Amino acid sequence: MNGTFYLITEVCVPLKIYIMENKLTEKQKDFVVSWGLFQLMSCLKFLHQEAELSHENIRNSVYVTESGDWKLSGFEKSTNFSNPRVDLNSFALLIWEIFNGFNE
Repeated sequence: MNGTFYLITEVCVPLKIYIMENKLTEKQKDFVVSWGLFQLMSCLKFLHQEAELSHENIRNSVYVTESGDWKLSGFEKSTNFSNPRVDLNSFALLIWEIFNGFNE
């Protein structure tokens, strides 16, 4: 063992790039976004209720797989769960950006 750690993940792209590069009709976008937001809410429910963690950086941590599944990454800012407000505010901002354009 040389102390090297390898992490293997699915091929995915940041949500911002996925939304901007995939020319979806409004109907397609509504479906894709509804499914993705459902997946993120399921993830947050698990984090808050089971793992007792707050993510603290949702906006910049959503990736989309080749099959269209939304994944949450970037747990380096996670803290012990005390209040859902930070994650829910970040989630609300993400929803706004999806429909109104992403800004840095």
